[in-house]
Amino acid sequence: MRTRKKVYTLIGNPANVMCLATNPLPIRYSWTKDGQTIRDATNIKVYRNILVVVPRKLKDFGTYVCNATNIAGSTNYSIELIQKTKENIIRKYRVFLHFLV
Repeated sequence: MRTRKKVYTLIGNPANVMCLATNPLPIRYSWTKDGQTIRDATNIKVYRNILVVVPRKLKDFGTYVCNATNIAGSTNYSIELIQKTKENIIRKYRVFLHFLV
């Protein structure tokens, strides 16, 4: 399964949380957070292997788990939705600038 491990966004800004499992057989995706199945809500839309999350409260940030299942088996992957702050923006750009030097 391939995906980003961390996704950063601000409260009120949409974030795409995505996972991709590869197998020639049909795959069924489901999502959980804090052990609860995620369904469409006013601030979350489920599109198979993509969640569009618009965090409204701090509790909307956290670890989302993508579950991919077919007759061959199942796998899951955790993606962390992180609130973008001044500190993690600066840290991200320091790493980027380090690669440019």
